[in-house]
Amino acid sequence: MSFISLNFVTLFVCTFLLYYTLPTKYKKAVLLLSSCVFIGYYHIAFLVIALLISLATFFLGKWVGQTKREKDAKRIYISGLCLLIVGWLTFRYANLLPGVHLLFPLGISFYTFQALSYLTEIYWKEEEPEESLTDFMIYMLFFMKFLSGPIERARDMLPQLKSGKAVAYQSIVYGMKLIVVGLVKKLILADYISPHIDGIFNSVHAASGVQLLMACLLYPIELYGDFSGYTDIALGGACMLGFKLSPNFNRPFIAQTTAEFWRRWHMSLSFWVRDYLYLPLSSGMRRWGLGPEQGLRLRQRVQMGQNGAAVQRSDPVVHAADEQQRRPGLGGSLCGGAAQGAQSEARGLIEVQRRIMRIGKHADVVQDRRERGLHGTVPPADAHGRIHPASRQGAADGIAAHAVAEQDEAAAAEAAVFLQKAQRGAQVVRCLRKAPARPARAAVAAGVVK
Repeated sequence: MSFISLNFVTLFVCTFLLYYTLPTKYKKAVLLLSSCVFIGYYHIAFLVIALLISLATFFLGKWVGQTKREKDAKRIYISGLCLLIVGWLTFRYANLLPGVHLLFPLGISFYTFQALSYLTEIYWKEEEPEESLTDFMIYMLFFMKFLSGPIERARDMLPQLKSGKAVAYQSIVYGMKLIVVGLVKKLILADYISPHIDGIFNSVHAASGVQLLMACLLYPIELYGDFSGYTDIALGGACMLGFKLSPNFNRPFIAQTTAEFWRRWHMSLSFWVRDYLYLPLSSGMRRWGLGPEQGLRLRQRVQMGQNGAAVQRSDPVVHAADEQQRRPGLGGSLCGGAAQGAQSEARGLIEVQRRIMRIGKHADVVQDRRERGLHGTVPPADAHGRIHPASRQGAADGIAAHAVAEQDEAAAAEAAVFLQKAQRGAQVVRCLRKAPARPARAAVAAGVVK
């Protein structure tokens, strides 16, 4: 059921009317039923798989949260991750095996990543297990974000389901504006450019150099109009129902650098990969004596693969495998850009981690010198007002030590200011604290990083 179809318009209008006319206690049932109709419209197997994964995640989260022993909780958590990842890989790549024909469930990448983040947050003690099965199923299967994202976090959406606040008229109007913007991007921008680009790619050897160049320049615009258009429709529809979803695009083509471009493109996926894959892996690899490059390579591979999977064309059931088979050159080029952006962002995060460690070292030096009393004092004089050479030398050493201590203290203060102003610095510190290896421990113990 594509967003650009009469069937979806009928479903959304019915959902909207029932949501605002029925009593409050039936609103969640309306959302859950509409989501099940939306998913099962393509194939009933898609709905069954989504329900099974959501139920498994719900009970695994309660199990991890109720387990007292750390080792048992970790064992359950790792088992849950393996179950979700193996299921996702099976459906995604089983068709590559000879004689295997397996349907790729609609939206499985989005709700699998949501399930992984939910279990991880519970294991890190960042979130408590959800008690309401209905709220959790809506969080996993909400139909406005099921098709094209964004990848929502439990801490962002579950409180909205529990708040029960009345939807403001301005929110409904803003949602309608977003839907109109998404329709313009999809129908006027992407669908108008698509036939011309498809004609060039279907006859690459007969096309001229100018045609190939124009196709390469227009293809990212078509991709943006298609994917961003669907996302705007999803955000607008959710806003009309009283929910605020995470933005997925932030005007990527006004970026001045490649790294900034990929921070503005498919933002929910980029932040998900950073928080739940790269930072824990880089910390764990330092613990094993390896550098952060291995974690960065794994992050790039996952992000490149998922960026391809997120490509949605006019028919939303068409997935990345078909898209990259038709356009392998451009797909590799775009994925290379994503890898470049991820690498630049990773270097920035590594620099923040190094500054954290330097803050701890400076704080330890200053504290140590203060405890030993290495500060400048006036040396004692004799009865004639003369200062003994040894006393003068001792005073000079004390003054020099005091100056060094002040310099260290100033350097520590400068590093602390850098950390406060660093982009996403607070989130980096939080993730590092939850990871197995904690490079910020010295800084936290010294009281410089709160």
